[in-house]
Amino acid sequence: DPDFDVLMTDLKMPEMSGLTLIECANALVPEMAKILVTGFGTREDAVAALRLGVHDFISKPIDDHQRLTGAVLRAAEVTRLRRENTRQRQALEQKTEELEATVRELRHANRVIRRHTRQLERDLATAARIQRHLLPQTLPPAPGFTFAARFLPSERVSGDFYQVTPLDPGHVLLAVADVAGHGVPAAMLSVLLSQSIESALAETLSAEGASPAAILEWLNRDINVRHNEQTPFVTMLCGVLDLGSGWVTLACAGHDAPLLQRRISGRVEPIDDLFIHLDIILHFRKRVEHLILGEEAAALGFVKQSVNDFLRRRCGFLIRDLFCLRFL
Repeated sequence: DPDFDVLMTDLKMPEMSGLTLIECANALVPEMAKILVTGFGTREDAVAALRLGVHDFISKPIDDHQRLTGAVLRAAEVTRLRRENTRQRQALEQKTEELEATVRELRHANRVIRRHTRQLERDLATAARIQRHLLPQTLPPAPGFTFAARFLPSERVSGDFYQVTPLDPGHVLLAVADVAGHGVPAAMLSVLLSQSIESALAETLSAEGASPAAILEWLNRDINVRHNEQTPFVTMLCGVLDLGSGWVTLACAGHDAPLLQRRISGRVEPIDDLFIHLDIILHFRKRVEHLILGEEAAALGFVKQSVNDFLRRRCGFLIRDLFCLRFL
């Protein structure tokens, strides 16, 4: 019976010796402690008993019942500890098997993740090449003006785009936009916006020429019709440059103020007094301003706030101290 805690047996018995009984008990209930009782055992019997794991020896005749009780209680405690050890070992083996199974699953999942990550890296690299290809590869020449642009996304792809588009021999459209967030969704929306500008020009062009404010209004309606309440945060700055007079008409929808470089002093300063940081493009308010380039100003730069933030953190100065992005 596996519920017994102690086996106490005599060494010499008529049909079976105590050592044989202990050997059988070891096979059936290995955790149970054994006590061997003998009145005349040999050295060989003692050695054999020790090899079978006998816990205690009691000599006959048994006169000290207190010692007998103590021996049985100690043997029962040994049995309890052995059984507890067996339970703990079995539990540990089960946990080990579960852990090994989990490790195998994690290794498989890790292989799948690495495979998908490599594919995602390839897809992002392809998306980055496509996005760069959709941006102007060369900027148009214009008498008296030089256009320059730099595109440095914080990730493989981003929600930034710019355009420099000749409208007619005397006018050029300038635009820069920033879709909130990074990654593919922002990049796709920026591509959609850039491709929609041509439609906006066709729909808003009047006898007076292109209107930056009208372009922003048309894009605002168009993007909300396509995206409805899921429209992300978008800002945009749009301008039309008159090559003959040097006049530039600007309209702002929440974007950072452009930078103006003074011709005489060379100082670069934001046109903060002309532009207001506004709400999302869904409810934007526009400001239209007119500047004359060539007389007082040498350059006009369209930037985004993250450029200033980066320079402030890394270099300790604002972009007004280092004119690094500009369209003209």
